[in-house]
Amino acid sequence: MSKRHYWGRGSELQETRIMKCQAIRKYGGKCFRCGFSDYRALQFDHVDGDGKVYQVHNNYKYYLGIFLGTVKKELQLLCANCNWIKKIENAEGCRPDYNEFLIKEMEKDNAKSTRETLREFCWSLEVA
Repeated sequence: MSKRHYWGRGSELQETRIMKCQAIRKYGGKCFRCGFSDYRALQFDHVDGDGKVYQVHNNYKYYLGIFLGTVKKELQLLCANCNWIKKIENAEGCRPDYNEFLIKEMEKDNAKSTRETLREFCWSLEVA
């Protein structure tokens, strides 16, 4: 892979950004959940949560497909925060028990750091 392609230099990067902005405008230009509208933090989310299966290596073609309506998946526009919250709530891309554990720990009001909590959880998986 050439450095130009890897780093996205030149007109390719500019064209991809323009196509992403056009696709974002087509989807209303704001987060479906909270209404946030800064395009730099808006992401296309697969409603059914299987986005990892459909990862692409050519973003320009992906955004072009969204813009033209040729992407066959149901998508919604979410800001980065709402997208991560949705992933955690629906256990997308991780084990459900790990997800439940994190949610319970976040709800607790204790002095333990997140790092200690995660270390304990990972240790419990190794022991079991």
